[in-house]
Amino acid sequence: MLVTSEFPDGIYVGCGNTPKSKSGLCERCKEEEIIHDNETYLKTNDDKGIYDDPTTGCNVSREDRFVDMEKKISQGIIYTLSPCGIIIGFDEVYHSESCYIALWHLFRMISLVDNQHHQFLPNILIYDNACSLYTYFWNRYDKIEINRRILQTPSSNLISRCLFFIDRFHQQNHKRPMCQKERNIDYAYKGAIKINTEAAEQRNSILKQYQNALSSYSSKKIRITYLILFHLMNAERNMCDGQFEYNRNYAQGNFSANDNSFNTISD
Repeated sequence: MLVTSEFPDGIYVGCGNTPKSKSGLCERCKEEEIIHDNETYLKTNDDKGIYDDPTTGCNVSREDRFVDMEKKISQGIIYTLSPCGIIIGFDEVYHSESCYIALWHLFRMISLVDNQHHQFLPNILIYDNACSLYTYFWNRYDKIEINRRILQTPSSNLISRCLFFIDRFHQQNHKRPMCQKERNIDYAYKGAIKINTEAAEQRNSILKQYQNALSSYSSKKIRITYLILFHLMNAERNMCDGQFEYNRNYAQGNFSANDNSFNTISD
């Protein structure tokens, strides 16, 4: 259980302990706690729009990726990067990439920046499940109900000012009107053509090459390895000649400071 300023009632993020053979659980984890920790368990009437409802829900569901009796563990990482491919930060995900895990990660990334500099941070958030993330956040932000609230903090206040959009790679899979309009960056945002919304997918295609090699690493070892790997990737992104024109144009200031098209983060 993890308690933060935004989630005062705690959120269950899992653990990095190696599960016992054929059980998917370590000795410290209780099966009941893990199985109950998913979006279905947290569903209430004001969460319309998150789930696979025929009239209000999004047709793209992540419920099959969450922890249940058949799929007890799904380890990985969640990271934030800029449209030019620079990786800003990452967190280890022990068992599911639910909405509150994504928000916890974003809150943590923002908290690393001094409050006085928040005005310079991006105001656009691009995520493959942005429609559900948007609904989940606004159903809880500044609410008072225990276990269903996200308190106001500098980090959550910044997210409240952000625009939420689905990346182009996953946009075609979303059929709900809200997904096709309000959460569609090409529909709702001028200057979107300049934004590389698929930076995360492009980076994922490279990270998959390391998947097998890193799968046997311990939690501590994998964090160190990713830290080094991401540093090298960022260095390559900044220094390679003849490639990554977007990054070089961005660094050279070819985009106007008043152009919000570069003021974006992808997750």
